Amino acid sequence: MKNTRLYLTDYAFAVFALLQVLGGFCLLFPHLLSLYILAHFIFVILLVVDFQKTKVWEAAQLFLSLPKTPELGEELSLKIQLRNFPSVDSFSKIEAIRPRLLRLKFSDVVKAFCIEQDEAQVSFDFVAQKLGYEKIEFLLLKHFSKLKFWVRKFALPIMPEAFRVIPTRQKISDQAFEQILPLQNLLHAGARRRMQSRAAEQFHSLREYQYPDSRRHIDARKSAKLGKLMTRTFDSLHDHHLIVVLDLGRSMLGNIGSSRKMDFYLSAALTLIEHSLAARDRVSFIAFAQKVEFAVYSSRSARDFLPLFEGNFSPSALEQESNFALLNPLLQKISGQRSILLLLTDVFRSSNQDYILKYLAPILPKHLTLSLSLIDEKYDLKQRILSANPQNFDLQSYNRLLYSYSLDESVQLFREKMAVLGAGVVTVPETYWLTSVEKVYRHLRNSGRL
Repeated sequence: MKNTRLYLTDYAFAVFALLQVLGGFCLLFPHLLSLYILAHFIFVILLVVDFQKTKVWEAAQLFLSLPKTPELGEELSLKIQLRNFPSVDSFSKIEAIRPRLLRLKFSDVVKAFCIEQDEAQVSFDFVAQKLGYEKIEFLLLKHFSKLKFWVRKFALPIMPEAFRVIPTRQKISDQAFEQILPLQNLLHAGARRRMQSRAAEQFHSLREYQYPDSRRHIDARKSAKLGKLMTRTFDSLHDHHLIVVLDLGRSMLGNIGSSRKMDFYLSAALTLIEHSLAARDRVSFIAFAQKVEFAVYSSRSARDFLPLFEGNFSPSALEQESNFALLNPLLQKISGQRSILLLLTDVFRSSNQDYILKYLAPILPKHLTLSLSLIDEKYDLKQRILSANPQNFDLQSYNRLLYSYSLDESVQLFREKMAVLGAGVVTVPETYWLTSVEKVYRHLRNSGRL
């Protein structure tokens, strides 16, 4: 079997150490020398015999079972089936896979138990400890010899099993959701601009006729002028274009709890894309810092977003300021009509507030625009006030409360400035992050503002 290594165990070294102690006594009691030589001879014989008892399983098959999207802090069980082992009884221990996103709940080794003569099943209890994407491609096994002098380690390839740890999907009540959305009238009011001549569709653009386009949509005047058949295209009332813009700049550096801050925002982006594709909407995704790092434009195909979902492109925050100036021409290019624009960035950074107001002001009123930001629990003003204990309120607690208040005040002023431009700002606590993002998107689709 490939990728196997054989080692002497600590038990074997302990026996060898005892023999050396016996050798030390031989210096004081020479008559023990024959016993020392005999013990060494027997020990070597036992090592050779025990070595021959170690197994090499050429036909071993492993099957791994793990939830695809465990939630942060969720307790889960990783199950492994092992088949075609000549003797499960001689199989001693399975060493943990040790995924970087999961933490073993109890111990780092689990004994196998026999199901049938050539099949075993083991189970590891894990806790999802940080966000991210990971793929498990091999399993480490330990087999101890009969006398425990040798241990053979196997690195067995398995069918790759991928999973993504996501933020907690704790349900949020309507009352709590309303508190998260103060003064966000664009989520609840507005009237769709319609063509009076069409009750169910809006005119979008002209393009060259292609079969099987309907002939009744051919524009005779434009066709005669251009010398080729031109057809009118329309967008249904239920046809939306979602544009998700993910900031990869300096403001996304750092951690929230044990996870990267960026992974919270990436989880929100993937959730939005997944829900939008399920609703048959067109989706554009832009990840940018000083330049566009990854982009998909106006797609209804999940295949175009596979690099994001399968971890082939894993966005990381960059040590550079975000260039919001590049978004204006880019958004005008990819969306000529009114769309849902969701900007995933940290608006608690005053620099981001200034950049958005400076560079995106011309385009914000043209779309149904919302900025979504995550509130770090350490600086959640409401939580700080509710959890404050007057008896243990020291200087550090006071400074943190004061800083939380200044952040909240800054965002309130920014929210008012964005409201003037017809855009919204939503800040969501970590606990309700994903469920609130989903709910916000549903409200935007149903708001009738497109």
